Amino acid sequence: MQSNLRTLNPLPSDDPAVDWSEPATWVYRSADAGKAIEEAKSIRGAVAASYGLRTALHGSPILHSGFSLESIDPMHLASLKTGIEEEFPRSVNPGLHEHLDLAGVTARTIVEQLRGRVPGVLPPVAAETASYLNDIGKLSGVFRYFLNDVLGDAMLSRIGVRSDITAAFQPLQSYIGPFTNAEYRKKNETNAAQGIRQYADRVLSVLTPPQKIWILSDVLGRRSKEVAGALTTFDEMLAYHSKTRSSPDAYEDLIKEKALWPAEIYAYNHMAGWSEGWAHIYRTIRDDIETIGIDLGDIRSRVADHYPLEK
Repeated sequence: MQSNLRTLNPLPSDDPAVDWSEPATWVYRSADAGKAIEEAKSIRGAVAASYGLRTALHGSPILHSGFSLESIDPMHLASLKTGIEEEFPRSVNPGLHEHLDLAGVTARTIVEQLRGRVPGVLPPVAAETASYLNDIGKLSGVFRYFLNDVLGDAMLSRIGVRSDITAAFQPLQSYIGPFTNAEYRKKNETNAAQGIRQYADRVLSVLTPPQKIWILSDVLGRRSKEVAGALTTFDEMLAYHSKTRSSPDAYEDLIKEKALWPAEIYAYNHMAGWSEGWAHIYRTIRDDIETIGIDLGDIRSRVADHYPLEK
């Protein structure tokens, strides 16, 4: 079932001929075609740059499944980072690059503590590579909910990152609920909390250990919004997520803009129960990890030691 979640995500277009791996082809279905055309230039540029990375990484075990995942070492990851920063300079968006670094280090640190206790986790550097690539779609400079994830998939496909690394990514379909907001309320009007929990448990039932690590690393591999220079805590992340993802209106208030792209509009319309459901998913993943003796506070300290906090 897990392998299907990534391919069965509902499309924002009802036209099966639309090339979903090229978000720029949706531009004329946008709520503001003029603005979307401008953003499409950045999107196409990012996709084009991805081909260059494929050439630069020729022979790397990050691309070629003929090598074992264990053979991916820090030098291979360093070459990937160098190639990405040549195409997408860190100076343009230092905060995003730092998040990619922190997410990667967080994943590696978790895996180093989990190996031997949980079957099926990726080798440390492979896990770091997967989590480092988690928000690659945002390197285009276009920050739009869900569109970035689809764009990231397109870029990874063009770079040629091997499938047993990208399989560690959170399934796209799990980002949004199965119904529109109106449908969700109607179906669960007698017990909305139960419906939310059922949706969250469905997502949890198909997430693999690498995907769970990827999810935690993405949300924890960030700077705190409350303590300057510090890394975010689990509780701070959960509170921020609840505040900004509780409804489409809450997310639009966060980004100060209405949904523009079809993928973005689709995601907004299917966000019902998303905040509560994902709070349950995050807590369950944390509890499962802590049950076997891994403390996220300790992970946070280890990451801080590796990636020194700002003074």
